[in-house]
Amino acid sequence: MDITSTMKEVRRINGEHGFQSTGRGLFCEKMLLVVSEISEALEEFRKGRGLAEIYFSDELKPEGIPIEIADAVIRIFDFCEANNIDLEDALAIKMSYNERRPFKHGKEM
Repeated sequence: MDITSTMKEVRRINGEHGFQSTGRGLFCEKMLLVVSEISEALEEFRKGRGLAEIYFSDELKPEGIPIEIADAVIRIFDFCEANNIDLEDALAIKMSYNERRPFKHGKEM
């Protein structure tokens, strides 16, 4: 699975189900929807769910931290595809930059 073709598939599926991003005008809303998915992952963690645990609700809907993270990625992929953002290129650039940074780049953790 490569990122670019997965982004196109996400966009197709979202469009067929009425969840497609519609471009720049909704930037703030779309970014907050990504945050909401991450918040749902945090809620799963607070409920004591395992980090890799996937379970199914009564409606057979997949749930859990990995599913919420996947939802965030799906929202990001759809937004990037809708706005012609080359996410593979951006990832390569950022990873190359991170590789050259010093250990913890001056931060304590």
